[in-house]
Amino acid sequence: MAAARRASAVVVDIPPQRVSFMIRTLGAEIQVARLWFSVYRAMVDKSLIAEQDYEGFCVRIAEELPTHQHLPQSVEMSRMAVGSFAKPVVNWVESNAPVKGKRFKLYKKTAERGIAILTTGED
Repeated sequence: MAAARRASAVVVDIPPQRVSFMIRTLGAEIQVARLWFSVYRAMVDKSLIAEQDYEGFCVRIAEELPTHQHLPQSVEMSRMAVGSFAKPVVNWVESNAPVKGKRFKLYKKTAERGIAILTTGED
């Protein structure tokens, strides 16, 4: 059944410029390196980066924002992929997430904004 849902999912062609815009837009708000996990997950959900390609994601962010004060580290990204955070953003639930309360809400909001920017061009 899950395979049938994936097969029927609409594939959106996302231009590289939109991905760059999303990274720069959300990057301007990131004050803690681990919050990059939200951007990573948005990119995985939209098939822009492979699941568990933390190193590739970190390289992409460093290329896009080389002077960012809080660049992600692949080890830290892998530590965040537990519980509901190991699933697509639509399945994130606070009760089974590596962060709680305000932090959970910030992570989820950031990931949802990333997906919105990627799919609709909206900020």
